[in-house]
This record gives sequence, C-alpha cells and structure tokens, in this order.
Amino acid sequence: QDSLKARYPKTSAWGIMLGMNLWGTIYNMIYMFAWPSASGYEAVHFCKLHPEAVWDIFLYYCCGAVGQNFIFLTISRFGSLVNTTITTTRKFVSIVVSSL
Repeated sequence: QDSLKARYPKTSAWGIMLGMNLWGTIYNMIYMFAWPSASGYEAVHFCKLHPEAVWDIFLYYCCGAVGQNFIFLTISRFGSLVNTTITTTRKFVSIVVSSL
C-alpha cells in the first residue's frame, strides 16, 4: 500500500480498499465456483436451507468493512509501519489481558 500511495498520491484510502476488495472478490469467486465440487456451492446451499444464517453473515461482513475502514485510513494517513505497530500492540495487549 505504501508503494501505491507513493506512485499515485491522489489515491484515497477507499480507492485502495475498493481495488483490493474487487480483486479479492474476483479471485475468491473463481476459487469458490470454478468447478462443481467447489465449496461455494455448499455455502449457497447452506444459506438456502438456513436463511437465518444470512443475517449473521451480513453482520459479520459489516463488522469487517468497518474494521477495514480503520485499517486503510490508518495506512493512508500514517503509513503501514504505524498500522503494523498499532495492530501488534493491540494483539499483545489482548494476549496479556486474556492470560490474566
């Protein structure tokens, strides 16, 4: 992400996030639905059998989107080193607190 920001300084955090998520979606769809035994078909079938799970999946997606906004805003404003430091510190504190 730092090299993208250096090469294209006008690119916003949401532009980078959109590009990365679009490519990720394309790769995941190919991986999940490229052949008949792929797991994507099982996931769709499960959601058809259990429509109440779709709401939980949607909420999970929303939480991930909010988290991605914070990550990409941090990277675009402060750089990836600061984001890595924040993430590592958060995980370290989480491990210490959970071990008490």
